[in-house]
Amino acid sequence: MRLQQINNAEKAQAAELFLSCCTSEVWVDRMVSNRPYANSSSVLDAAVENWQNLTETDYLQAFDGHPRIGDPNSLKEKYAKTKKLASGEQSSVQQASSEVINELAELNQQYYKKFGFIFIVFATGKSADEMLALIKDRINNKRTTEIENAALEQQKILLLRLSNILNLVKAEPLTAEAFKLYGDVIDVDSAKKTFDINYGNTVRYHDLANIDTAQHNGIPIVSIFHSQPMPADFKISVMERHPLSSQAFFPLEGQTYIVIVAPAGEFDPKSLKAFIARADQGVNYARGVWHHYCQSIGQDSKFLVIDRKGDGDNCDEYYFEKSSQYEVLI
Repeated sequence: MRLQQINNAEKAQAAELFLSCCTSEVWVDRMVSNRPYANSSSVLDAAVENWQNLTETDYLQAFDGHPRIGDPNSLKEKYAKTKKLASGEQSSVQQASSEVINELAELNQQYYKKFGFIFIVFATGKSADEMLALIKDRINNKRTTEIENAALEQQKILLLRLSNILNLVKAEPLTAEAFKLYGDVIDVDSAKKTFDINYGNTVRYHDLANIDTAQHNGIPIVSIFHSQPMPADFKISVMERHPLSSQAFFPLEGQTYIVIVAPAGEFDPKSLKAFIARADQGVNYARGVWHHYCQSIGQDSKFLVIDRKGDGDNCDEYYFEKSSQYEVLI
């Protein structure tokens, strides 16, 4: 759905649309009343502003819009297939153990009994183990703290839902933590091991990325790509993946650039993520991870690329219908 459709919808239809993002009636009424919106960014800005000054009653009404998770069977269904492993293997998924599922179910019940509302967390990309660690950490908080935490997580959820309605992806700064589902960030900050070499004249930032090219007797190759800048009216019209290898990019001319990804597996436009990479950051897309080709911001740029040469078809593409293309908000 485009911005014009939101602005032109009847009041009841617009309310139903915003209700699908958040079940706080006050928030919905404010979003409907704020129309017309000048652009997609203003919709997201209004969503945050209208969310941040609600009452506790309003927040609790929004929390109640989520299904209550309280038994192991519902959790098994939710976490049977979690995020793809960092290797990007399409067929390999991390399974949640019965022990983790049962403990998570029990803690969800304890959380609800203690606070009077369900455990709210922005779960996109998180495994059952990560969720378990989060609820263990938060269940010891005071109720006022948990309402604040839950409200912050609910805001992330409603912004994601609203962005998908608008066919919009908001770019965020590139960090190793945010990118771990998709591969590696190549920069000095992400180095897990450093040591001096060359008689103390050089610091080596060691083993920054998993270069994965061995499928079907492939070998790694080094190339330079000369890429055009992202146009002002840029829309995501195509995504690609490499089922047989990783693919690493590092900028050579001091330019920031845009990184657009989606998890490995069957492509889902609603799972798109966008990042702004600094000029001193590279990325290594894990095998099978969907990504857009790199485009610098402002002017054309060259990238050092490490990928694969060998047998087999190593590029799949997904094309968007024109009406379904996504806008990137920088």
